This record gives sequence, C-alpha cells and structure tokens, in this order.
Amino acid sequence: MRVDGRTLGGRYRLDSVLGRGGMGTVHAATDAVLGRRVAVKVLDLAVADDAGMARFRREAQVLAALEHPFVVTVFDFGVDASAAWLVMPLLPGPDLLTLVNRDGPLPVDDVARHGRQVAEALAAAHGAGIVHRDVKPANLMLAADGSCLLLDLGIARLTDRAGGTSLTGTGLVMGSMPFLAPEVIAGEPAGPAADLYGLGATLFTLLTGRPPFDADGAAVLAQHLHAVAPSAASLRPDTPAALDRLLTRLLDKDPAARPSAAQVAGALAGVLAAAPDRGSSPTLVLPLPAATAPGHPADDGPRRRPVRLLAALGGGVAVLAVAGALWAGWGADPATSTGAPASTSATAAPTTAVASTPAPAPAPSVAPTTTAAPTPSPTPAPAPAPAPVPQPAADPVQTALAGLRATVDGATSSGALTERGLRDVDRRVADIEEAVARGDAEKAGEKAGELEQRLEELQRDERLTADGAVQLAAALGDVRAALGVSGRDDDDEDD
Repeated sequence: MRVDGRTLGGRYRLDSVLGRGGMGTVHAATDAVLGRRVAVKVLDLAVADDAGMARFRREAQVLAALEHPFVVTVFDFGVDASAAWLVMPLLPGPDLLTLVNRDGPLPVDDVARHGRQVAEALAAAHGAGIVHRDVKPANLMLAADGSCLLLDLGIARLTDRAGGTSLTGTGLVMGSMPFLAPEVIAGEPAGPAADLYGLGATLFTLLTGRPPFDADGAAVLAQHLHAVAPSAASLRPDTPAALDRLLTRLLDKDPAARPSAAQVAGALAGVLAAAPDRGSSPTLVLPLPAATAPGHPADDGPRRRPVRLLAALGGGVAVLAVAGALWAGWGADPATSTGAPASTSATAAPTTAVASTPAPAPAPSVAPTTTAAPTPSPTPAPAPAPAPVPQPAADPVQTALAGLRATVDGATSSGALTERGLRDVDRRVADIEEAVARGDAEKAGEKAGELEQRLEELQRDERLTADGAVQLAAALGDVRAALGVSGRDDDDEDD
C-alpha cells in the first residue's frame, strides 16, 4: 500500500518515510490542524477486514490512555478503507541501537539510567494490561532532554486484563531474535516476563556492544532455549556486581525467576546510587569467552525448556524461514527513526590503541658557539584551581539498598551465604526495592522486617553463618534507618 504524499484523516500529511518494519511504515508528517511535525505509523493489520479494524481500534484506545513520562504518547489514531495509523511525537533521537552502533558500548551509568526509565515504562504498561513483546535497543529513543522513551507499544499484545482477545492475531511469534524470550520461542504466550527478558538482553547489548546470544538464524533460537548467557562482567570488567547479577536474573530461562519491572527499576536505582562519581574512563570490552561463543550453546542444566515451536514448525526449512523473518526485524522500525539503516548487530567496541613514544632523532653535530647566559624570567603565578563542581546528593534509601546488595554479594563470595540462601535473600531484597520504587516506605519496612526474621531462620538452617547474619543485619538496619522505620528490637523496647 503506497501512502506517501497522502493526507490521512483529513489532517496528517505524510511527508517522508523514516523507517520500515514488519508491522508497518513510519512517516514524518505534518499535522495540518495544529501546524506541528509528527510521526505517523501506518500499520499493516494482520487481517484488513472489519474484525482487524476493530482489533486496531481497541488497541489504539488502550495505548492512547497510557500516560507515562517514559512512554511515547499516542496523539491520535484512525482507520479507513485502506490504512490504519497511529500519530506520535517526532523525536530527535537517536534510538539506542543507532547510538551503540555509532559510539560503541554506553557508559555504565547511562545503561543503568536508561534501563531504569524503560523499566518504569514497562511497569506502567504491564499495570495497564499491555505486553510490549518487542523490547530492543531500536525501540528505545532518546528525547531532547536525554531521557529514554519506550517506542512501538502499537504492536503489543493486550492481556485479558485489558479486555479479551489478542489484537495481533493468534499463532504469531512476535519479537526480534536476539531479544526473544525462550518461552515465546517455545510457543508459550508472551507475558510481562518476556518483556523483562528482552530488557535484560537490551541492557546487555548497551553495556557490551553485542547481544547475549549473537548467532545467525535458527542457532540463536537454540541458544535462547539452552545456552547460558555470558556474564556481562566477563565482557565488560567495570560492570558493577549488582548490575551483573540483575542481568543474570533477567536472562533466566524460567519466566517465574525473573524480577518484575518495578523490581528492576528499584535495583537499577540502587546501581546508580552506589556509584555517583563513576567518571568517564574509556570503555574496555573483552573478547567473548569461547565457552559461550555463538553457535556453541552451553548446558543450562535442569532449566531447559522444550523446543515446542521448532517441532511444531515441522523441520529445518520452516525453522530457518521463521528465524530469517525474525532476524531481519530485530533492529528495524524505530517509531521515529532518523532513516539511518539498521544494523543486524551492535558493532564491536572500538579498540583503544596506545601510541608508542617515538625514539628521539639524533641531534645534528654543530660547531660550538658562545651563548649569552639567558635572563631568568619571572615565575608565573599558578592558575587558580577550578572551583569544584557540586555533586548531587545521593538518595539515602538507594545508597542503603546498594549497601545491602553489596553485603549480600560479599556474604555469597565468602561462603557465608549458601547459593540456596542467596535465592531466598535476593527475592526478599527485590521485594523491598519494589516497594521503594512505588514510594511505599511502610511496605518496604514491612518487607525489611520479613527479611530480618528470615535471616535468623537461614542461620538456624545452616544456610547463613553467624558472621554473615551479623553483617546482613547491620546492612538491613541501615536500610531501615534510611526508610525511617524501626527494627524488631526497637519495637520490643517500645513495648
């Protein structure tokens, strides 16, 4: 369908194509009523009949009602006999895929900040019953103020909470291969946890310059299902331990083991609070370990998921056909693309070359001459030191949470906390972070009390040593103090 130069809805003049993808075409357009530039996404509906148009209208109404500072606003939508469209702001960009391909891996703090904003956007979408289903760097766009906006909720599958039937049809595998959750590959419905897997793969890409699984065609599907993702810290040594652990949780094969969007936002806030002065040292990205190199999936132990989709497709030809279609779309179709061609993989981080000092050239032989003694010049006064730039004060709650996370890491590394105990503690710390992210200090204090009681039980069960319990209790006390809530001992004294 050709719509260039047309006016849609008697109002939106389509001026130029910004990008094309599997779900439609994005145009730069002019709103003739308000006289402003907008982006118009003309969608290819799965079924261009009355039922398909009805599905689109229901989806657009839900999307237009979703208001969040990190979600691209839907200004308007419309349908006619030949087209369906969404009208959105025209953003300056770039999208984060373009940014990584151009500049290499992003600074750690930028990854954490953008990730927190996207997690907050996903929390709002999931609360409205919307599953994005295609979280990837190309669907994250920088706004003029530097914030990161989530794009392309127009292809989302609405859950039953939003009113019934899937609006993208049935039997469709939506998403882009390097960011596709294993349960979706296995043929299960995409839920909020699939978005969190995509977010984990996206943050991994922003941090290291490449997706966690970086193979061609059907091989990457098998890696999502069976291979263990490499540690981000193994490729990017300056990755904070808390961020590395969060990415591991997001990329878990089991959807139930992944944190919620609100928990991710809280954890990333803690990463930012823990290192406000990280600086801008050059990014060093190490080569991919051979054990997890593309095409060599590692054993994932008991959490392997059945390859139901691959079996259902009926053989290698069908697998490769689906794989090729998904791969072709993984970097395409940012809602307000600047028109730059999308790459199928993030570029490798630039190598920092160290210039060698050239050997001094031999001095020419000259006849000795008599030189007058130089007149000593006055010593210049030292330049005044620049005034220190004030740094923003760290949030005491997030600082305390970061300290608690660091203490958990230390207890695990030293063997004071067993692996089984870590899973328990990690889940309960995430509950505290989620309550903090919602601004519910009372609930966060309640969850802190539950963790305090659980530490005693873990010590009795020999999953936590006495020294580890003392250290964790002290860090938990710092969190309570920052929240302004009392501990159990304080409550007993009050009684």
